[in-house]
Amino acid sequence: MDAMLGVDQGASPVVGLAQEQSIAIAEGNASHPVVGGIGEDEVRQLGGPAVMEASADLGYDPDLPPLTAEQIAEEEAEKARFIEQQKRVMQRQQQDDAAQQQVAFLPRADNPLTDAEPDFTGRMPSSEISCRNRLKKLGVEFEDVARIAKGRSCGIDYPIELTGLSGGIDIKPSVKLNCQVTEAFAKWVKNELAPSARYRYLSGIKTIKPLGGYSCRTMNSKRGNPMSEHARGNAIDIGKFVLNSGKEIDVRKPGFFAFREKGL
Repeated sequence: MDAMLGVDQGASPVVGLAQEQSIAIAEGNASHPVVGGIGEDEVRQLGGPAVMEASADLGYDPDLPPLTAEQIAEEEAEKARFIEQQKRVMQRQQQDDAAQQQVAFLPRADNPLTDAEPDFTGRMPSSEISCRNRLKKLGVEFEDVARIAKGRSCGIDYPIELTGLSGGIDIKPSVKLNCQVTEAFAKWVKNELAPSARYRYLSGIKTIKPLGGYSCRTMNSKRGNPMSEHARGNAIDIGKFVLNSGKEIDVRKPGFFAFREKGL
């Protein structure tokens, strides 16, 4: 071909454009990004300087002290648990959607539980509705409130505000919790606390005074500590019990000779 074109056989061979690009890619001297894998599942850059991935933004507050390796690992574990929880929520939502399609043409009465549900999903999961039905059977007094969402570490998807328990027990002030811990607390009061108070003081409980329910904070409110269970509505702190007789029992300060209070 060179002879036909009159090209000197001793000169350097003619290099085509495609061959020139291939050489530049192999040597890493391509002036423009060159990609490969077009039409395949993965498109990738060929040649050129290596691209350094930016480090992930972990979202740490620069005003807080740096986290230890153990705390970082714990946060990553918490993140993994949160992702897994969201997957389960999505699966339940898909199941609920399928069930709704099956009964879409059946007339049904208005459900006051779903009327008060948060707007972020459009429908309260069946597990949350079942939990609320159990609370009603336990005689729990509560109201559904709007979703609480404060970043990845704080919030309650379907919170309730607890105001009273079976037996006419008031919760003052009211507290916001998730439904599951509310059910556990109501069972403990009904099956453990109330009978114990009647046994020791011959009096029922009139009021329970909480120190707090939902709170977006770390454990003991100290910087660097893991997030508290209060940040997800999974905990309630109790300060005082007030009996029907008028006696107040402060669980934080039992006296040395307060044997009955310590037993309670």
